[in-house]
Amino acid sequence: FSMSFEATEAASVVQTSLTGFRRAIHLAAVLGMESVRDAFITPLAKLTSLHSPSNMRSKNISAMRALVAVGVSDGNALGAAWVHILKAVS
Repeated sequence: FSMSFEATEAASVVQTSLTGFRRAIHLAAVLGMESVRDAFITPLAKLTSLHSPSNMRSKNISAMRALVAVGVSDGNALGAAWVHILKAVS
């Protein structure tokens, strides 16, 4: 998902990538697959580009919204993965 996200500015591709991230994280979290869950949350948090605000574009803001949405919808199943979300929003 991240390669498609980084390679384009097309809104439809960005949304499809973010939807894929959200669904994969949800599935992994519900099934208790911690390493898989973290393997999707970590790159999603990096796609926000909050570490380099000068390079931030609208798709990075969409990634931030998706990350927050994951926290809202799957918060009870995220366990230690909350660290990645909290670091991204702090």
